[in-house]
Amino acid sequence: MSRLLFYLVTLLLFSSMAVGSAWSWNSWLPQFLQPGWTGEQAVLSPETRQKLASSEAGRALLAFPSADSLNTNMEWPISGLNPDRWHAAKTSAQLIHDYSLPLGLNDAPLLLHQTNSPPGTFLQTARRFAPVHHLQVQDSVTQAVLPLLPLTKAVLIVIDERTSSSLDWVMKLTSVLENRRVVLIQFGNPIRRGEIPDHWTELRLDDRNRESECFAAQVVFGAQSVGAMPAVIPGFELPDTSQWSSEGLEQLEKRMNWALRRRTTPGAQLTVMHRGNIILEKSYGHHDYRRQQSVGNDDLYDLASVTKAASTSLAVMHLYDQAKIFLQGRVKDYLPELANSVAGNFQIDQLLTHQTGLQANLPAFDFIGRTFVSSLPSDQYSIQISPDRWLDNSIPTKIKDNLQRLDYTRRPVFKYSDVNYFLLQLVVERITGQSLDAYLEQHFYQPLGLHRLTFKPAERIPETQCVPSVYDAWMRETILRAYVHDEGAALLGGVAGHAGLFGNARDLARLFQLLLNEGRFGNQQILSPATVELFTTEYGYNYRALGFDRLMGGWSNLKDLGASESTFGHTGFSGTCVWADPDNDLVFVLLTNRIFPDPKRDRFKRYRVRSRVHGDVYRALASN
Repeated sequence: MSRLLFYLVTLLLFSSMAVGSAWSWNSWLPQFLQPGWTGEQAVLSPETRQKLASSEAGRALLAFPSADSLNTNMEWPISGLNPDRWHAAKTSAQLIHDYSLPLGLNDAPLLLHQTNSPPGTFLQTARRFAPVHHLQVQDSVTQAVLPLLPLTKAVLIVIDERTSSSLDWVMKLTSVLENRRVVLIQFGNPIRRGEIPDHWTELRLDDRNRESECFAAQVVFGAQSVGAMPAVIPGFELPDTSQWSSEGLEQLEKRMNWALRRRTTPGAQLTVMHRGNIILEKSYGHHDYRRQQSVGNDDLYDLASVTKAASTSLAVMHLYDQAKIFLQGRVKDYLPELANSVAGNFQIDQLLTHQTGLQANLPAFDFIGRTFVSSLPSDQYSIQISPDRWLDNSIPTKIKDNLQRLDYTRRPVFKYSDVNYFLLQLVVERITGQSLDAYLEQHFYQPLGLHRLTFKPAERIPETQCVPSVYDAWMRETILRAYVHDEGAALLGGVAGHAGLFGNARDLARLFQLLLNEGRFGNQQILSPATVELFTTEYGYNYRALGFDRLMGGWSNLKDLGASESTFGHTGFSGTCVWADPDNDLVFVLLTNRIFPDPKRDRFKRYRVRSRVHGDVYRALASN
C-alpha cells in the first residue's frame, strides 16, 4: 500500500514539474483512479483513497477532472481523404506476429507516443471502437506510471521514423511492459525485428498520413484485414464506386442541409452501412436553435420508440434462443399476478406484433404532474428524472398495479401500444432476475463494444454530449438532455421496454448489422440465425415482424427506389429511425431531435424528412 501511495505522490510531483512541457496527464489517469479499474495494483481501496484525501497532494490528485476517452467528432469519409493513399495503406500494411490482435472492444488500451501531440487520426479512429487513453512518454514518468497499470492492460506504441530521432525510448519500455499485451505500430522504416521482444505484435506501414493512421487503428481492433488476419467486426470503408454514385452521395448531403434550413430539426446524425462497413457517418447542425453547440458523431440522442427494437425485442430473442420464453406463452405464465387481468391472457407473439388491442399509452397519466416530484432528493423521492427533480418512489409500483385495469378492444387487433412492450419488459425481468438495461448491457451492448448505447445516460455520459429533446413544462420544468422525454419511461425511472434508450447513429447501425450478419459479431454467435430470421420477417398477425416494423407497412416510394420488402427496423417519436435491408446488405440510421423544444412541432413530418433522406440513399446506391 505504501508503495502505491509513493507512486501516486511521485506522479503528482512530476505533473507539477511538467506544466507547459511535453507530457500531459491526458484522460487515462482519472479513469485509473476510479473503482471500475481492475488489476491487483491498480485498484484503490477505500482506505487508500481516505489516506490520499487526508493530504493536500492526495486531494489534488483525486480531484483531477475526468475526460471522455470515447468522444470523437471525426466524420467518415474523412474530409479530403485521398483514395489512392487509402488503398496504398491497405496494400502495403504488414502484420508481424499477431499475438495480441485483434484487441477487444472493451480492452481500453493505453497509447504511448513520443511527439508533443498524439497521432491524431489514429487516436480518433481507435476511439470509434474502444476507450483509448494516451500518454506522451518521458522516462521518469513512464517508469512510475506503467507498473501501476493492470497486467491485462493492452499497450499501443506508435513510432514514426520521420519524427523519432532516436528509438531508445521504445527499447527502454521492454522491461516495464514485460508480460503485457503490446502492439507496436511503425510508420516508415521499421526497427530491426531483433530489437523487438518476441511477444510484441508489430504492424508496419510504409507512410504516415491520415489514411494510413486510420487504417492502422482499424486493424488493431479487427475492423480491417491485413495479411492472413481477416476483418471480424464492422469497420469504415470507402463507398464502392461501382455501387455508389458520388453525385448521389452529394445529393444526400444537400438533402440534409435542406432539412436544416427549413428548421425541421436543429441537427442530426446520419450513418449508412453497406456490406458490413460504415461508408458514411456525418453529423449536421446543432444541439438546438441557438446554434451554440454543433452536433458530434458521438453525441447521444433520445431514441424514443426505437428502444422497442434495439432493446426489448433483442432481449426476447436472446431468451427465445435459450428456450426461456415461448412465443405462444401467455403473460400470466410469467407474471402470475396478472392471471385475472386482460393483459395476462395475451401471448408473447401478440405483444411483439402489437396484436392485442390494448390502449396506446402506459396507465401513467394520473401521475404526470408536479404533485409527485420534489426539487430535493429524500427517502421518499429518490428517483431522479431531471437534474433537479426527483420522483416519488411509489410511482413505478403504482403504474404496474394499473396493469390490472387497461382499456382494450373486444377482439385482439393491431393497435400500436407502449403497454405491449412494458409487459415484455416485465416478463424479461422476471425471467432473468435482472433489470432490462443490465441484461442488455451484459449480452449485447458490452460484448459488441457499443459504448454509446445506454439507458439513463446522465449517470455515465457528460450532459454536453447528450442532445436536448424537449422543454418539459408539465413535471420537470426544464430542457431535457440526458433524461428520457417519454413521460411513461420517466415515471418508471428511465428504463422502460418502450422508450428510454439513448444512443448515437454509429452504434445503432452496428447493432442492426448484427442482425444482417445472422446474429454473429466477430467470433461470437450472439443470436442464432434461425431466431434472427424468425423475428425479422413477416409473422402473420399483421404486416409487422416479431419486434420490428417492416417497410411492407407503407413507404411505397422507398420500395420503388430499390428497398427490399424484407427491410425491417423501427422509428421513434423524437425523429429517429433505423432500417436494415437484408437484400441490399444496407443499414440506414437517421437520428434527430425534431421535437425540440416542443413535441407539437410537425415540420419534420410535414416535409417527410426521414423517407426523403432514406430515398436519397437508395438513389445513390442505384444510380450506378
